[in-house]
Amino acid sequence: MAALQLNLGVSLTNILSMTTCIICTTPKPEAEFHPEHVFPSAIGGRLVVHNVCDQCNHTLGSAVDSSLTDHWLIQTRRMQLGISGNSGKVPNPLARGHLVGDPTYRLRDVVAGDGGPGKLIIERSVQRTKQADGSEMISIRLDESEAADLPALVNKILKRAGHDALPEADIEKHAVTHSINAEVEVSGVNIDLVEYKRGVLKIAYELACRWLGDAFLQEPAASDIRDCLLDPKETQISAALCGRIYFAGAEPQIPLPWGPNVHVGILLITNDHVALVVRIFDIIEAQITMSHQPSHYARVASMFVMNDSVSGDVREGRLEDEWRTPPANERCT
Repeated sequence: MAALQLNLGVSLTNILSMTTCIICTTPKPEAEFHPEHVFPSAIGGRLVVHNVCDQCNHTLGSAVDSSLTDHWLIQTRRMQLGISGNSGKVPNPLARGHLVGDPTYRLRDVVAGDGGPGKLIIERSVQRTKQADGSEMISIRLDESEAADLPALVNKILKRAGHDALPEADIEKHAVTHSINAEVEVSGVNIDLVEYKRGVLKIAYELACRWLGDAFLQEPAASDIRDCLLDPKETQISAALCGRIYFAGAEPQIPLPWGPNVHVGILLITNDHVALVVRIFDIIEAQITMSHQPSHYARVASMFVMNDSVSGDVREGRLEDEWRTPPANERCT
């Protein structure tokens, strides 16, 4: 009698080495997963999960995280705290400006990276004006600190137009230096009121998956949020959001015993729903309902995580235990 031998070891190993991505919900080899920051590293996030595939991680970083980390208000706080992004540079949303009443006078280094006064350097500009006789007048504006570059810049323009170069002395003879005494206004202050919410939704979703487990992936809210994150151009945020995401303002609704420069996530399980509360610095707050079936998570406790954006310290645990522990500045020594 011939013996039938099955090689179950290989197939079993392959099954065990597969991980389901919580974003695309596709089982993939473990080699396609690397740590994903729940709170983006560009805002000082250090808490990581390991169940977001590299492809989704890349997609969310460029299409979703950036809407939060590059928000003008968030960039301003990052500048104040010296938190750099993946490029290694600390953002400066206050660097560019223009003269009040004349936006053609564009300036850079309006505010220095440390928040102090900048050098107020006039940006180079070239203006071309057609004359009545058909000729063209070219006016070049640049900062006094870059005056030595004027001859090369003029001759470059002449060469492109098919003309001979001029001696430096002739060019400098037509240059005019004058001082500017006018008020400066910061440019590019564009406060996004919608897209940043996707970045907050992603944080809430990843925390829910971390604390509620695989059962949460089947929730209607989880499916709506995934659609919103993976196809943001086609999916309205309101369709994925049962709750509120908003700017905290002068009087935040979420208590701030941990200070203004931390990120907080709280899982609240009540008798009728499961909710995620998120706070980014003291700038953005969110209260999002993740499930109306709390009985599905009877063995899950309400949870808490705090991520200090400056020190990188992360504290995570049961919310009940956190409430029992007073803030550091209130503890007896």
